[in-house]
Amino acid sequence: MHCFNLGIGGDLASSGLLAACRMGLFCDDVTDGKLRQSSLDAAYDKFDTWCSLNQKTSSVKSFELKKFHVKTMLVLASAHFLG
Repeated sequence: MHCFNLGIGGDLASSGLLAACRMGLFCDDVTDGKLRQSSLDAAYDKFDTWCSLNQKTSSVKSFELKKFHVKTMLVLASAHFLG
């Protein structure tokens, strides 16, 4: 469980969030599949609203590419499985 929480789980969560942002699920500011900070901001607003409605707290204060260890807007973090 420790490896999942700190390792692959974080990679999967960030990859899923970035993929959803690139697809424009949180805002319409996506062109040519490129990720924009406004899309991450909209995703965070929805996350923050969910936390408030469900009486949850989070130490996360914003979604930013640097927090997901992504260097450019064109890169999408991914987890690779061998099998």
